Amino acid sequence: MSRALVVYIAGPLSHPDIEEQARNVERAMRAAWHVAQKGHIPLCPHLTHYLNMFWTAFMGDSVPYETWMAWALELVRRSDGLLFLGSSPGADREMSEAICWGLPVWTRLADVPAVEGR
Repeated sequence: MSRALVVYIAGPLSHPDIEEQARNVERAMRAAWHVAQKGHIPLCPHLTHYLNMFWTAFMGDSVPYETWMAWALELVRRSDGLLFLGSSPGADREMSEAICWGLPVWTRLADVPAVEGR
């Protein structure tokens, strides 16, 4: 690979157990770090979890799930590829969108090609 790609990180986020939700965010952030180490630009939508927490706590409002998904699917379309960390309703939709747009989908970090010289 001769140039850096924008790699969308897709994986489970929402969960009734707040600790599991935090683990999902951590897994995605770790994957994003590894994508960056390969020379790419990670796009980690799991970080919007903190934005929504802020909006809910300090602005008194949260964004509806389908609005988040519309934003996420638009970001998928603007990406160069997708790293799929595991199945969930949202991640499955993101992967389907990537496939629909003909983007490469990697299911293992090892399969994401490194940028030459990294």
